[in-house]
Amino acid sequence: MSSSAPDDLENELLGRIEYDKNEVFDRLKLQLVDDNLVHQCRLAFHRDDRVAEAKTELKTLVASANVLSLDDLDDQQCRSLLNSGEWELDMYPHLRTLFDFITDFSSATCLRRLVETSVPVQEDDSSYTLGFPKAVPDFRLLDEASLDAKASEQPHLWSDTHAFCVVKPSNKQSPKPGDPSDVVSLITLQSSQYARLYACSRPFRLFAVCLLIFGSEFCVGIFDRGGLMLSPIYDMWEHTDVFIRVIRSLTSVVTDVDLGQDPTVRSLPNDIASIVLEQSEPPAHTSYLVEPIGDDERVWCTVESPVWSSLSLFGRGTWVWYVHEYDVNGRCLKGAKMIMKTAWRQGNRSSESIIHRSIKGQHPGLAKFLVGADVEHRAAGQRPERMSVRYLRSGQNNVNNGSPVLHRLVLSTVGRPLWEYESELELLLGVRAALDAHEFLCDQGIIHRDISPGNILLRDRSYNPDSEPDGGEGFLTDLEFARIPDAVTVIEGVGESQRTHTRWREHGAPLTGNVQFMALDILRAGNGSIEHTACHDVESFIWVLGYCVLRKLLNTLKDKVPRRDPGRKAVEEAFHDAFGHNNVRSVLISRRACMPLVWLTGESSKPEHMLGPIRENTSVAMAALFGNLRNLLSRGTFYPVVAAAMRGSGLAAEDPPITHAVLREMLDTTIKCTRTQATHGWETQESRN
Repeated sequence: MSSSAPDDLENELLGRIEYDKNEVFDRLKLQLVDDNLVHQCRLAFHRDDRVAEAKTELKTLVASANVLSLDDLDDQQCRSLLNSGEWELDMYPHLRTLFDFITDFSSATCLRRLVETSVPVQEDDSSYTLGFPKAVPDFRLLDEASLDAKASEQPHLWSDTHAFCVVKPSNKQSPKPGDPSDVVSLITLQSSQYARLYACSRPFRLFAVCLLIFGSEFCVGIFDRGGLMLSPIYDMWEHTDVFIRVIRSLTSVVTDVDLGQDPTVRSLPNDIASIVLEQSEPPAHTSYLVEPIGDDERVWCTVESPVWSSLSLFGRGTWVWYVHEYDVNGRCLKGAKMIMKTAWRQGNRSSESIIHRSIKGQHPGLAKFLVGADVEHRAAGQRPERMSVRYLRSGQNNVNNGSPVLHRLVLSTVGRPLWEYESELELLLGVRAALDAHEFLCDQGIIHRDISPGNILLRDRSYNPDSEPDGGEGFLTDLEFARIPDAVTVIEGVGESQRTHTRWREHGAPLTGNVQFMALDILRAGNGSIEHTACHDVESFIWVLGYCVLRKLLNTLKDKVPRRDPGRKAVEEAFHDAFGHNNVRSVLISRRACMPLVWLTGESSKPEHMLGPIRENTSVAMAALFGNLRNLLSRGTFYPVVAAAMRGSGLAAEDPPITHAVLREMLDTTIKCTRTQATHGWETQESRN
């Protein structure tokens, strides 16, 4: 994963930012900070020698920065939205002095502390955030207990971070630009990047809190799935009391729920988790207890690391987990392992649970739905409220305007990530099973519209290559974006000419899917008018197949080959070129260059020694499949001008669509060849050469 291009991120933010919102301070409970403490701290603030020195140094740095134009200031930062400049680094020790003075003032208990970040922050488990970019927010809000426990080993993980702070040296670098309707400031862009990384590495977080300091001014931002709310802007020297309230609130007043923790979920302490999971050692991953879903009475416990984590900021924020039912009285797990998915849905669209209930019949390649509902907050003495962005912001819950709503469901069909296949045959059969399930839905008028690697799972047991396919080697999940038809009875005419017929009314988002796996027609149309058809989904299966082969190879090389090995670097480059972009423009460029198919066919122009790992780990049959898929897509997708010229020479006026039957035939041919190779010896591209 790479960061979005600044232009695309800016476009995503435009229209989603609200300025000067006092509600931000209300949500951080500034009114609960003791008035007398604020008064006494402000008086001491002006008398303390350390604070006075820090204040003088900060004013000097800010004055120097304020001399420069905004263009010159932003120029120094534009090289990367994830790193700090020299001026910010010079401000760190003086800001830390102010933060610590306010945090430690009086004998009140300190829960958290703002600490400068000296090295890049990354997640401790990259299995579900492959390619996670290294990031350096200026300050992070960390547990005081965590700092004490790791005094000799400073934590640098997003999972330790409760909130973050972004620093800029000049008052001119305010998050509120001259024309908020047309421009997004650089500090807001950078904060948004951090918020995205935070959101996809902190499980069960509903929003992210960010303190923004620019010159002598500051404000607080809250990022949620609806956008960004910014508080009014204050000067820390002229309104020191407000600055004190903000720091005290973050470090000593607000709860984890106030900072974004889902109140329907709580983490299990390691000692209890060891008992629940029946492990002698502390578990490698935090387990969470999840409250009952809807009217169902079962409590659920997550096990292992997440299966999938969404990388978007304002999208659905999907998390997928393995779970067991939890026996509250016996404090133990019971029943079979299942799959839990949590994601934000649009409030004015059908929920995924409703879509599952509308399916007629069953298919072995389709995940089996168990229970699902919108998440409800059950505060003591109050009626349950649906967990929506509108509710989090205002306490009101009218979601008919489309405000995102948190939805949770459990599937009884359990699988493992598609890229963890044990053989190419298992991968091919898994993709074929999901393709058949997709056709099963299409026959009922249901178009999935979000085919991606996280939405196809392999059966959760080792595949026996000698067994006959049963259609359940893999299965399709995640129907939230599916377009479903509603049958509406329509009466037309009057009297004897009156007739009754059925008209289909369709539901679903206009532009859906993970941008990295969208069909090219959908990418080209952007937000324009285009009907998302079954053929577009079938094309997405092709990109998913390429992703899984590259990711499997990358994971294999990470365990066996040094980081600087040219072959490993070539695979990492191939993966980034094909799937390391999060914006439409960059993905289009990659697809027009036939990525990743050109790599997987061994036809890249890279030096031979760099292509070795791909050729050594990809069979001739699989390489031939990718070559055929490349040819299939190239006819009118990659080279439309050439295709048009060919049609002018007497060929068919239109290329045939990429249907289920076309892709299934290619998969079946490769499956047959792969079985033959397994019988007579596995042949790679390298061995043939």
